[in-house]
Amino acid sequence: MTVGAVLVLLTGCSGEAGAPGEEPAAAATTQPMSTTPLAGPDAVASGWPAEAPAEQGAQQWAVYLAVGPAGDPELTAAADYLRAHGYSVAPERPLRCDREAPEALGRDGSELAIAAYFEWRKEAGDFLTQLKPPSGDPAQSRGFVEIIRVTRDCVS
Repeated sequence: MTVGAVLVLLTGCSGEAGAPGEEPAAAATTQPMSTTPLAGPDAVASGWPAEAPAEQGAQQWAVYLAVGPAGDPELTAAADYLRAHGYSVAPERPLRCDREAPEALGRDGSELAIAAYFEWRKEAGDFLTQLKPPSGDPAQSRGFVEIIRVTRDCVS
């Protein structure tokens, strides 16, 4: 089940090059989890921002398309949507694997999450613009849960 669209910017993270909070964090000790890449960094659909590489301990911007329990059809729909646009997906990724996410989202860390990850806040915003085209046509729009700065764990 997805949650209504809300945009959250964490304090001190302006998204500009060299801004506080833009440096990678130290590696964490959580178990690695593999992702399912489509075809590499050049596979992202034309006009869509490049995804960040999956790196243990990296601080990146996450755009959550769905958060919910295993078997939630929104998780499958969100994963299919990302794959169709050339993004990597980790379909069994618990929310706790993005260190700050459970608290920021007010959700249980054991819930599964489908997200796209970006190095810079601007790229996450550009992705969000693609999700919510200016036409406002609901048939062309894809909902999202939240966009937040996270430290990635569980990455192999």
